[in-house]
Amino acid sequence: YLTPADFGVMKGMLLGDKNDMEEGRKQLFQEIGIYHILSISGLHITFLGNLFNALLKRFRLPPVFSFFCTIILLSLYAAMTGLSVSAIRAVIMFSVSGGAGLIFRTYDMQTAMGIAFLLTILMQPYVVLNSGFLLSYLAVFAIAMLYPVMPGVDVKKIRGIDALWLSLSVWLMTLPVVTSMYY
Repeated sequence: YLTPADFGVMKGMLLGDKNDMEEGRKQLFQEIGIYHILSISGLHITFLGNLFNALLKRFRLPPVFSFFCTIILLSLYAAMTGLSVSAIRAVIMFSVSGGAGLIFRTYDMQTAMGIAFLLTILMQPYVVLNSGFLLSYLAVFAIAMLYPVMPGVDVKKIRGIDALWLSLSVWLMTLPVVTSMYY
């Protein structure tokens, strides 16, 4: 059983809804720098998509059918969690990744990010003024473009120290937006 305080945290982590969280816990999450885990992001979408896709493959369903069922589930999950910019970006990028596999192509993060960027702007042109949009795309941009050129990083052989370089890349890329939007 979950206590009401734990329920609030779980609801925040699974659905992005922080209304049932105690103010003290919200502040604690902010102070220790992990408040972002309460926002539905690429990690949530990718984990759920890979899990659902793996479950469907166990039933030996055709890959195209599994892919489309997974995309429908992810789209419904993104809608259920409020269609945040980061969730929309993640669903589009996951779709490009799965689609590339279906047509026997390799996944390219930069191309997927570009497609997601254009589709998001076409759906909501004023989203470019949203801090969530800027932070989401800058974080992915940092992972795709800045992280691979950090000293000593070999993206084919990930080591423990690479997590530090990855975090530093994202931090450096998003710092201007964080400082200008949140002082």
